[in-house]
Amino acid sequence: MNTIFKILAFAMLLGKVSLAQLPTTGWPDDGLVHLPPEYNTFVPPPLGITFTDLAYGTKIYRMSKGLDQFNSSAHHEYSTMSPFNKNNTLVLLLNDKNGFYMTDRFGEIIFSTETLGIGGLAEPRWSPRLADTFYYHIGNQLMLFDTYEGKARTLRTFTQFSSITFGGGEGDISEDSDHIVIIGDQTLAGLYEFSTDSLSPMLNFNNRKFDYFDVTPNNKVIVRWDEEGTERFQGFELFDSRMNFIRQVVPFGAHADRSHDINDDEILIMLASNDPKPPPGCENNGIEKIRLSDSQKTCILPLDYDSEVHISANRFKGSLNPWVLVSTTDNQHSTAAPFNALPADWQARWKVKYNELILVKLDGSEVRHLAHHRSRELDDYWFLPRAAISRDGAFAIFDSNFGQQPFYYYTDVYWINLTGNAYEVTAVPATTYDGTTLAPDSLAAGFGTTLATITKAGQLPLSTSLGGVRVYLRDSKGKEYYSQVLYVSPTQVNFQVPSQMALGPATITVLSNEGSASMGKVQIAAVRPGLFTVDSTGKGLAAATAQRVRADLSQTVEQVAGFDPAQNKIVALPIDLGPASDQVFLNLFGTGIRRRSALAAVSATVGGVNASVTYAGDQIYFTGVDQVNVLIPRSLAGRGEVDVVIRVDGQISNAVKVSIK
Repeated sequence: MNTIFKILAFAMLLGKVSLAQLPTTGWPDDGLVHLPPEYNTFVPPPLGITFTDLAYGTKIYRMSKGLDQFNSSAHHEYSTMSPFNKNNTLVLLLNDKNGFYMTDRFGEIIFSTETLGIGGLAEPRWSPRLADTFYYHIGNQLMLFDTYEGKARTLRTFTQFSSITFGGGEGDISEDSDHIVIIGDQTLAGLYEFSTDSLSPMLNFNNRKFDYFDVTPNNKVIVRWDEEGTERFQGFELFDSRMNFIRQVVPFGAHADRSHDINDDEILIMLASNDPKPPPGCENNGIEKIRLSDSQKTCILPLDYDSEVHISANRFKGSLNPWVLVSTTDNQHSTAAPFNALPADWQARWKVKYNELILVKLDGSEVRHLAHHRSRELDDYWFLPRAAISRDGAFAIFDSNFGQQPFYYYTDVYWINLTGNAYEVTAVPATTYDGTTLAPDSLAAGFGTTLATITKAGQLPLSTSLGGVRVYLRDSKGKEYYSQVLYVSPTQVNFQVPSQMALGPATITVLSNEGSASMGKVQIAAVRPGLFTVDSTGKGLAAATAQRVRADLSQTVEQVAGFDPAQNKIVALPIDLGPASDQVFLNLFGTGIRRRSALAAVSATVGGVNASVTYAGDQIYFTGVDQVNVLIPRSLAGRGEVDVVIRVDGQISNAVKVSIK
């Protein structure tokens, strides 16, 4: 039996794809107008389905259908905070009726609005360092929600205030995950430090009107005041971590986001529409980069004055993410008007970068068109896509109504994988590597491009972590189970499907040893019969043995395949059926079989001839491997190479080959 186990182990370790440089989604800017095909007729697909942008070829995933899910709209909150958690496996979304809810990347609801109990003004903010933690406020309480435990707790009650906010709805938690702005009773502002549970001295802004407060990458505080001008409390101002005034950054306000530059300088990325002294290239509007230390300006994307623009920038210090996400909506020439108000000459009115999602490099060296967002001006705010980029630059999220309005503020939520197909995993049976239906207890292989940064095979006893790589599945009942892991590499993980999995649709998540997550969808069925082959393709020579039972009941196990040095490959060893008094059983090794309803529900054919099945179940000695024992009909003597197929509860396996002498 040792020989066949070696063959099985080798088969399970064969990789199917090679690691390539991660692609970047989008169409390189060519300076031309690209109209959206089927602008008045295109309908987005159902929840959980991808579609392709018809102009730029970008794959877009629909992650909500508020009309069916809540009889309400679904949104993400805004462009300047990330709705994605640290490893992009969880997303915080908002419905108009009941507040925030949480989904996975595929839109499956993890915590409903009723479970979270977080209203629409609570400003939930993910920790940049802890994938299972976000913070929010209720009244004068700072709250923490632990997604692993599914519980909330109070971190601190600010008894000196009757209510707090996190800065006005556009701020986020600091890059070090340790600081956030606290506004008390809309009159005092300070910087809270989580690790020390301390609040800085407070800035009393005497009820001056502001748009928002936010934390810069290096834990300073930046404020956009409502008033514009060169005096105090006008334009954008910068404060240190103890709320001491440093300097005015610019004397005007506009949509903006803070970030680290490619060289790690602290910067503000903002719209130049209100800038009285814009940098070269942004004279007619555009996206400008402003260094916080001295207000040096650089135009990174020229635009016209015609668009409503939102900006999302999340580059961390030392990060490889160089991108800013920009969403534009024409507000001058009616190209985003509803169907019934769209001008007849809308194509002639359409200008470059109208109604789009666009990636811009922080140094302005590259611009990529992602998609037309196709949202129409059917309300006074939520129709704007307000696209946001994840903290690692891997994903973009946006809202769109696609010209539909079952409610006044109707939109749904969509996301784009900005890396192409990185952080995605396709899980298939380990026998055939085809289809995405798996059975509990079966062996499976997941393929992707960012699954691990190591290559390692597991040792017995197997564990749910191999080199820091973990695999878990979430079943149709919302239960999550970790898998035993057999092998990991950058492009492949082999694992056993947890036995507790409920039948139906499920999601798989591979957590890399360096913290990223790749996700995919599978279907769980009671059985998914597959037979191993010696070359791991699911075709060709069976991974099997022959078991001879003689008239005196003595038994021997014989190999049906072996290595031929002359041919430098594994070849079939013909099975000799022997004298009429011998019975020869073919012991097939596979997976996805043991949950059969009854032995009588398992059948087999060898060379097209019905063969008796005497056992079908757990192989016992090798994790996840099943065994099927088939009595070879004596009528097959001399047939040579034949196909072997099994059927389990109506499900047919792949065909494998043996040779009969």
